[in-house]
Amino acid sequence: MATGIYAGRAVDVVLRDAAIGCLASALIGRWWMGLAAKSARQLIDEKQAARAAKPPAPPPPAPAPAGGPGALPRRPAVSAPRAASAPAAHR
Repeated sequence: MATGIYAGRAVDVVLRDAAIGCLASALIGRWWMGLAAKSARQLIDEKQAARAAKPPAPPPPAPAPAGGPGALPRRPAVSAPRAASAPAAHR
């Protein structure tokens, strides 16, 4: 707007051009926001429909009881340490 005034154009013409630009910008902005809101709503609806159509996950299997068929074998018992006084056979 200031550029039009500094260029020597009449103030009424500058204000008219500014009002037309503001109106056009408002119409394009409303159209764009309506399009964005519509797209977002469609995306949300599609995600909800996909989530509703997907069957629920089966529950996890129950843990096996201790000592049952899936249990790990027990470690062998640790034997007592050998006596230090045992003769060394290969010195």
